[in-house]
Amino acid sequence: PNEITIPRDKKSNFKFLEYAEITKFYRRCHIFFPTHRETQGMLAQEIGACGGLTIMQEWMYPFETHHQFEHLIYNFEKFVDFEAVLENCLKKEFINKNRNRVIKHCSISVFNKIFNFEINRILRNHFKI
Repeated sequence: PNEITIPRDKKSNFKFLEYAEITKFYRRCHIFFPTHRETQGMLAQEIGACGGLTIMQEWMYPFETHHQFEHLIYNFEKFVDFEAVLENCLKKEFINKNRNRVIKHCSISVFNKIFNFEINRILRNHFKI
């Protein structure tokens, strides 16, 4: 259970990284481009917590999560001015803004509040309190 299971034929293509090591990469990442729809991960939020910006198409993350992280939406009619974006992403105030936004919406305390609310709601409904 404490070990990640990877099919034998794929082991040479994967490497498990500890959280501290991953965040070193994330902190060096100023711009994140998802390649497909995220279904369970929170990579945009993780990158945002380390100061990065996600550039994505609207469908790539559930709409309900868009407020949790700094992002730019693009489509094939509206491209992104990458030079201006990168220049902005390197500014300390922009990095801090990204971090603060994710922490405000995705911190452990926010999770605990939502979790406790839902548990109490379930208990109230179950016991008709």
